[in-house]
Amino acid sequence: ELYRDAMLRELQAYPGLELYEASVEDLVVDEPAEGSAAAAAAAEAGRPVGRACGVITADGSELRARAVVLTTGTFLRGVVHVGRESRPAGRFVS
Repeated sequence: ELYRDAMLRELQAYPGLELYEASVEDLVVDEPAEGSAAAAAAAEAGRPVGRACGVITADGSELRARAVVLTTGTFLRGVVHVGRESRPAGRFVS
């Protein structure tokens, strides 16, 4: 807990950074205008068009930002950790 608490204090003290604890359910994507140079370049390269500009949380809140960082969830010893909450979880084997 010492490391976690130290890192939390560092992040909370960082200027201009807001922290939210939530489960993310979806991405908010801004798509470039049809016919724009960005749309044409993406189509030509065969890649999706758009830019992640926010997230929708499990409670339906929409949080927008200039940048969205995607990370994987983790579960250790059959427990999933979301923010400060932990609960039993894991992969189902059939």
